[in-house]
Formats: sequence, structure tokens, C-alpha cells
Amino acid sequence: MTYPNYPKPEIYTDADWQMVQGYMHGLRGLGKTMQTAAYKHGYENGVDDRTHRHRDNANVKIRRANMIPGITPMAPIGLEASHG
Repeated sequence: MTYPNYPKPEIYTDADWQMVQGYMHGLRGLGKTMQTAAYKHGYENGVDDRTHRHRDNANVKIRRANMIPGITPMAPIGLEASHG
């Protein structure tokens, strides 16, 4: 199976786009083509979704992704803001 070479959307950082490409390659069972942290993170998540074997919950994955330089930060899922 081949993977089309789509252009990077303007709103994505280079790291965001590498993560998306890694995810799509992992999801489709294609080999790794990059060695950046963003690509590897996306690839592992794509493999998890393809195999239905999730290593970590979504918020752990979000925290890891947010530590990658150049990634557009994402807020945790399903956690209410503290009121205090």
C-alpha cells in the first residue's frame, strides 16, 4: 500500500505534520521513514490504533506529545479545570 504525499497544511508546525505523517504510516502498517521525536510518537500511536493495543491512556500520550519541541500544545481530555 502506498501513502500519498499530501502538502503540509499552513496551520501545522513542521513537528505537528511529522506527527501526523508518523501516525498515518503506523496506522497503515507502513515502515518508518523519519527518526524525529514527533514522527516516532505519531507512528507508535498509529500502530496502537491499528492493532487495538493501547500502551497508555490518551492524556498520557498528550502529555508526552506536548513535551516534543515544536508541537502545538493540546489540553488534556475530560479533565475539568480546578475551581479554587
